[in-house]
Amino acid sequence: MKKISTALIVACLLFSLTAQAQEGKTYRHELGFDATALLGRIVTPSVWGFISTEDYQPTYYVYYRYWFDKFRLRTAIGGELLSNDLENTNRVMSNLDYKLGAELFSSIGKRWELYYGLDGVIGNTKQYNEYEIYNEYLYNNNDEMNYWGVAPFLGFRFQATKRLNIAVEMSAVFRQESIVSNQSYMKDLVENPTRDRIEERMNEYKQTNIFYTAPDFLVLNFLL
Repeated sequence: MKKISTALIVACLLFSLTAQAQEGKTYRHELGFDATALLGRIVTPSVWGFISTEDYQPTYYVYYRYWFDKFRLRTAIGGELLSNDLENTNRVMSNLDYKLGAELFSSIGKRWELYYGLDGVIGNTKQYNEYEIYNEYLYNNNDEMNYWGVAPFLGFRFQATKRLNIAVEMSAVFRQESIVSNQSYMKDLVENPTRDRIEERMNEYKQTNIFYTAPDFLVLNFLL
C-alpha cells in the first residue's frame, strides 16, 4: 500500500510539472484557414459586405506564420475552382494565389491585437466561357492571367484561448497582370451543324490593377 501511495504521489507531481511546463510553453508556429464561407452561410449576407453568401465563391486560403518576439513571418496559399454548366452557357474558372510577407503587431486590449504589414503576391487565373445564343451563334472565350504584386494589409485578432485566435483582415492589392485571351466564334449553327467554320482571335496585353479587399472574411488560427 505504501508503494502504491508513493507511486500516486510521484505521478501527481509529474502531472503537475507537465501542466506547468505546458502553461509556460511559447508557441511559435501558427496554422490557419479561411472560415468565411462556412460561417457566412449562418449569418445574413449583409454581415459579409455586399456579396450574397449564396453566390460567394471565395479563394480558400491556408496560412502559416512563425512568431518572433517583435514581428511574424507569414505565408499563404489559396485556390478557387468554379464550374457552372447551365442551359446555353458553360463557365469554368480556376485560381491559384500565393502570398509571402511579414507583419508587426500591437496589443489594444487584454485579448485584442492590431496587426499590419506587407505581402508579396503571385498567382495564376484561368477562365473559360462558352455561350450559345438561339442555336445560331456560339462564342468561346479562353483567358489566362499571370500576376504579381504587393499587398499592404491591416487586421484585428481576437485571442479566444492561448492557442486559438480569430483574425479579420483587409488589404489593398497593387498587381501587374499579363493576360492572354483566345476567342473563337461560330455563326449560322443551323446551317453549319458540324461547326467547322470558326473565326478565331488572340489578344495579349499587360495591365496594372489596383483593388481593395474589404474585411469580409474570418481566419481561424491555431498555435502549434
